[in-house]
Amino acid sequence: MKVPAWMPLAALAGLALIAGHRYLWRSPVAVPDFASPIHLEEARALVDRTPVTRLPYRIEYDSVALYRPSVASRYADARLCVARPTETLAGFRIVYESGRVLLNPSGDLELAGELPWLENLDEEAARSQETLLATTSLVFGLDTLSAHWGGAARSARIYGLTDRLVLTREQLESRSLREAGFPPSFLEAIQIVDLQSVHRLRPGLALLSDSRMPAGTLMAYVRLQSGREFLFVGGRFPNYDQVRCSALPPRLTLLQAGYDASPLALFTRALAELPPEIVLVPVMDQSRLDDLEADALIFRARR
Repeated sequence: MKVPAWMPLAALAGLALIAGHRYLWRSPVAVPDFASPIHLEEARALVDRTPVTRLPYRIEYDSVALYRPSVASRYADARLCVARPTETLAGFRIVYESGRVLLNPSGDLELAGELPWLENLDEEAARSQETLLATTSLVFGLDTLSAHWGGAARSARIYGLTDRLVLTREQLESRSLREAGFPPSFLEAIQIVDLQSVHRLRPGLALLSDSRMPAGTLMAYVRLQSGREFLFVGGRFPNYDQVRCSALPPRLTLLQAGYDASPLALFTRALAELPPEIVLVPVMDQSRLDDLEADALIFRARR
């Protein structure tokens, strides 16, 4: 019996689909055994000569909403070494004797309500962050997600932030950040940082970039008066357990979130090699925030 000409092609196409499905959706991205370090020592050097009394003494946070995982991410997460933690839309307060700095001004419930992947909106937390915008000495963020900037962009106090809100050049050029709703005239008036590797924002606070992270996604190094050191990491990936277990979601999950798997794997290894005294804080990882709060390393914001 003669085999139809289309059958070998169909078989090859089927094999390709199976291989593609396994590669993109089922196989966790491997984390290498070695990666060049992040610029931690440069950040430490920037604050080494700072008098202790000028350093921040406390870190607080508000969780404004939680992210609803996609079908693809739920499917992929079952194949990791741990279940994927809950993602949060959180804002952080770095507290000094002289005032507070706001990291991720995530307090706009109108914008959050427009995003179908957010749930469990906390109106009190959002109002608390909106109030803080009037008194905080500095506002900055660690990614370009519109939901993380909505509290500032849509604030009635927006033009009072022109000398207090900081963006990097890559953040300013991001389309997703502009979708947060910043008035163009406001963006023309604020401080723009051309960040190469490390930039000192305040005593005990430095901004870090890394080429292995998506454009506009950053880290922040914080040293408290107690000597405790924190590294805040922006973006959705990696979360704390993915760093701890050296396991990343499959490529399809990463592609949906705008991540290139290969540099992210290298960045994840670099985080895994941080000195043990560094407290790692992925800013969207609610499970990690819960653990740090239980250990009295960070605190729910006072309202």
